[in-house]
This record gives sequence, structure tokens and C-alpha cells, in this order.
Amino acid sequence: MRHSPGPWRVGEYRYDIRNRPEDRGLETAILGADDKSIVELNPYGTTGSDEDLKLLAAAPEMYQTLRKICSEDSATRAEAFLAAKSIVARLEGQQ
Repeated sequence: MRHSPGPWRVGEYRYDIRNRPEDRGLETAILGADDKSIVELNPYGTTGSDEDLKLLAAAPEMYQTLRKICSEDSATRAEAFLAAKSIVARLEGQQ
């Protein structure tokens, strides 16, 4: 899987459509390490590479898995490890 390098952050992305003043503004976007837009969330739709969008969509599941990994219960950590392997396989197209 080749996604945009991190770290990522939520920020504002200045857009300019058709070089007209009425078509300029700021939109919410996921910005990469170089402050370039990775995923744009604008009135015209969501844009971004398939790999970046898949990674972004998996974020809640990855967060829950990380919380389990940080658990003091070894059974929960073992379950989280298997979940993490499954997430990685799915993102890399192996599932």
C-alpha cells in the first residue's frame, strides 16, 4: 500500500476554481507532512487517492485496536494483535 507519508493533520486548504474570485475559499482538508492536501472535503465532493481514503476510513478501527494494545489484559492485547494483522492485510489488499 502506497499512501501519502505522515504525519497527517486536519487543516484548511485554500482552493481556487476557474481562477474567479467568487470561486475561491478555504475548505477542510487532511494535509500531509509537506502541508499539501491529501484528502479534500469540499462542497463538490471528497477527493484523494484510493489508498489515502482507505487508510482514513480505517482510522476508527485502528484507534480501537491501539486502545486494546495498551490494555493491561494480555487476552485483550492478543486479540488486538490479531485485529491489527487483519487491518494491515486488508489495507494492503491481502484480504
